[in-house]
Amino acid sequence: WRVGLSRIAGAILQQYEQVGVSTVGSDLDLLGGSTPDKSDERFWSGDVPWVTPTDVGGLEGHLLVSSARQLSAEGARRLTAVPEGAVVMTSRAPVGNLAIASVGLRTNQGCKSFVPPLGMESAYLYVALYALMQQIIGRASGTTFIEVPATTLRALVRPRPAHTSEVGCEKRMARGEEG
Repeated sequence: WRVGLSRIAGAILQQYEQVGVSTVGSDLDLLGGSTPDKSDERFWSGDVPWVTPTDVGGLEGHLLVSSARQLSAEGARRLTAVPEGAVVMTSRAPVGNLAIASVGLRTNQGCKSFVPPLGMESAYLYVALYALMQQIIGRASGTTFIEVPATTLRALVRPRPAHTSEVGCEKRMARGEEG
């Protein structure tokens, strides 16, 4: 699936001139994560994926279906729900790994999740973020480890999708097509 990702990403970046731009915060929901008390057993050992940067970085493909640790219903209720179809990005340790949530899940504070608006394919958003990753990484900072905050991500300028380039993006990624 990664074979044509760079070419698809390049085509999306060309849309800056063709279609226009918007900021991430103007039309996408951006969700942060957190960690419930690890010493409280009521919050753990359920069936709700709790995703960390390690989970995202360890993927073979682009779909996130599970995680190393699971939350109980009680633990999940305390965290922000990330819906199926959201694009999860590691925002620290390291910055820049991406995945598409193929199930509803929760994340820790090392991840930010982008929820596409109605009518936008998750795969398009994934590739658009991939295309902008050098900008995102360039805006990260920190003393202990680099991190990119939500305020920085919300201000990020991204291309608005041209309907013809967005349609079928998931199918092209799955087949490894180049654009």
